Amino acid sequence: MAHPEAIIAGAGVAGLAAAHWLTKAGWSVKVVEKASTFRFGGHLMGLSGPGFKALEHMGILDQLKPHARVASENICFDRSNREILRIRHSDLIGDTPFLVIRRSDLVESLAEVLGDRAEITFETSITSISSTDRKARVTLSDGGEIEADLLIGADGMRSQARQLMFPEVTAPVEHLGYRFVVFEVEFDAAPTRQLWSYVAPGHMAEIFGVTEKRALILLVWNTEETGKVSSAEVPDLLREEFDCVHPIINDLITRAEDQNELFVFDTLSMTVLPQWSRGRTVLLGDAAHALSLVSGQGAGMALTGAKILADALETVEMEEALRAYEERMRPAISSLQNRSRKLAKWYVPQSPWAFRRRNLMLKVIPKWLM
Repeated sequence: MAHPEAIIAGAGVAGLAAAHWLTKAGWSVKVVEKASTFRFGGHLMGLSGPGFKALEHMGILDQLKPHARVASENICFDRSNREILRIRHSDLIGDTPFLVIRRSDLVESLAEVLGDRAEITFETSITSISSTDRKARVTLSDGGEIEADLLIGADGMRSQARQLMFPEVTAPVEHLGYRFVVFEVEFDAAPTRQLWSYVAPGHMAEIFGVTEKRALILLVWNTEETGKVSSAEVPDLLREEFDCVHPIINDLITRAEDQNELFVFDTLSMTVLPQWSRGRTVLLGDAAHALSLVSGQGAGMALTGAKILADALETVEMEEALRAYEERMRPAISSLQNRSRKLAKWYVPQSPWAFRRRNLMLKVIPKWLM
């Protein structure tokens, strides 16, 4: 009996996890990725609950633990270097199993555990899709054509596969009112046991040491702008935007520019769709339900969704499996997205009054949870 075949668009967290579970179940899997290699940029990821369990089921939790990044507390400073508040992470998570890792470490581990069980083709994307009752057919950017039992779109928040699958959905991405940038930089004073946050109305900058001399930087600011910004323009835009926060931030931006570091620039947004599958095609991870940095659950839900989809495909017919996958995932996703909308209103408040109120709440909330 021939093995069922799947095409996966995207070699990120969701795509690699889906390839892992499907090949384990006997599927023949081809992955296409438009980048020239695995995408190793990105911020820290917190994995708990279903996402943590998904890593346990995959058998790579022990492999990832040496890469875990532990910050005992988050210390927030203002422009004058005065401490505004201090939050102990143990007050927030208690004894909950929790793993904080860089996105690059997770992607590398997923690729390693997958090995050569799936065929991965880089610098290739899907340009057209057609689906029948029995097959999905795709045309690739290199001119090739592939037919498979299932196409999985796992190519991120701005999914090309989603656009081809649901051309009638004109606005699947919901902007939450912020932009963000993530980059790494050589930094001799990088904090290795603390997270430093420099904040001002409408702005937040986080510094976390990934080694003793290298830091990961997250910059978030309040804006309704969503247009494209060229890579060459990003450093100047950031320096102008964060001049109000603290001199150390602009210094780190300039250092990263001089060191030719990668700036990952995007909007804080969510993917919201009325359905995730059509015929022999289905969306997974951020392509289906991007949750934004506010939720802290994007990677975990991508890992969880990949396992749920693979389990459903192993037990029931295709149409029922895709329906079961969405019915199982959607309540949790809807809850997390509603939570993100509420939290976004005070994530990085723009007005001075709202900013002071948010800081006061953050001082008190951890004590409520103890």
